[in-house]
Amino acid sequence: MDKGYLKDFNKEERRAFYQSKYDYYKAFMTRLMMVSFLTFSFFFITDCLALGKFSYETLWARLITLIPFVGYVIIIKKVNDYRIAVPVTYIMIHIIIWSTN
Repeated sequence: MDKGYLKDFNKEERRAFYQSKYDYYKAFMTRLMMVSFLTFSFFFITDCLALGKFSYETLWARLITLIPFVGYVIIIKKVNDYRIAVPVTYIMIHIIIWSTN
């Protein structure tokens, strides 16, 4: 790709280009977020194994991400605009990372 390729596009062409890329990768990105959330949720099992008992201490930290994840799934199902979906995905990734203690 030429260095100035996207700069040669006008605003509407650039928007259409980014939307087409988002449409192409949407299913992959959504599945990746679901796997990330499930993997994060399974950290509770390792918490219990590490402490040798049911880990009430980390249960709240693991469950609190369920609320933003449900919101993420609802937004991704209803919205098809990359300008909304991409930042929401980044926010969900950061919520998962921040909750990993």
